[in-house]
Amino acid sequence: NEEVVTNPDDVIGESDLFVGRVLANVLEQSTIGAIFTEGDPTSDLDNSLFGADFNYLNTRSFDNVIIQGRAWFQQTDTEGVEGDDQAWGALIVSPNSEGLKGRVQYTEIGENFDPALGFVNRRGIKQFDSALGYTIRYSASSWIRELDNVVRINRTTDTAGNVESEETFFELGQIETQRGDEFVSEIRDIREVLTEPFEISDGVIIAEGDYSYTRYGIEYSSPQQYDFFFSLGLQSGDFFSGDRSTVEAEINWQPNQYFTAALEFEYNDIDLAEGEFDTRLYNLSADIAFNADWSLINTIQFDNQSDLLGINSRLQWIPEAGKEFFVIYNVGFLDEEDTGFDKVSESATIKLNYTYRF
Repeated sequence: NEEVVTNPDDVIGESDLFVGRVLANVLEQSTIGAIFTEGDPTSDLDNSLFGADFNYLNTRSFDNVIIQGRAWFQQTDTEGVEGDDQAWGALIVSPNSEGLKGRVQYTEIGENFDPALGFVNRRGIKQFDSALGYTIRYSASSWIRELDNVVRINRTTDTAGNVESEETFFELGQIETQRGDEFVSEIRDIREVLTEPFEISDGVIIAEGDYSYTRYGIEYSSPQQYDFFFSLGLQSGDFFSGDRSTVEAEINWQPNQYFTAALEFEYNDIDLAEGEFDTRLYNLSADIAFNADWSLINTIQFDNQSDLLGINSRLQWIPEAGKEFFVIYNVGFLDEEDTGFDKVSESATIKLNYTYRF
């Protein structure tokens, strides 16, 4: 259980927040649980959520085949809102490391579903997601360790069944060598239905319509057993009314078991009928593990679209599973054209989690 009292700038008076979670083991490898939350940190309106879930795992009944499943339901109650405030989903997956593997998942989220102490990125949708793949493992005498091929289909509609987006993704010939190099090629066939104009960048507005386009990509990752390792990905193809080229790169440095650093960069060159623009995203992380219990995790991120520089630092103490203590610090700076980086936000949070087992 967790209870927090907060008083953010945009809330009149104090806000009491509560989160409760119970979990029990059932069958041989499965669990059943429930969650309840109370309060809204961003308004004075009453908000609560109740949910239940069942997680199934079977690694013993079938030779070298894993079966996993999940079913969940959540209901929110928000002051002034009536109806269409439920969400539920089901999943069955067989994530085998060799041979045939697959997944089927369905999710439905009501238009008024509002978990004030949680997060949901799209409401009023029905989403179907499926994947099917086959993995071949080779003997140590071959230069190839593993060959993987996957096809994935995702379809999202509104609650009336009207298509909002569709994607068919082919991951062709993903190869891992005995040394640890990884090569992969991919094809994405995408459909996006815009029901209203969408401003994708300042002054660049994509008109409503039904857009279909295809994108191609390749990626290479170096072996991760060395102090330095990296990955490089290239993508190109159509994008709404024009085309888009993408470069993604990541460099990692892990000199010992106590320190890890990574620098990530993503660049998009986008040329549409409505206008041209580019996006650049930089992310730097540096993690220090003082010992098995204490660690410091730091992230710095900047992008040229929002001109925001964000810094997140988290000191965490985890002496054992179910016992966690965090001190979290966040600060944000806006890159102003005349004055440089000005501080626009700052926050500090202390969090303690304790799990009772009985």
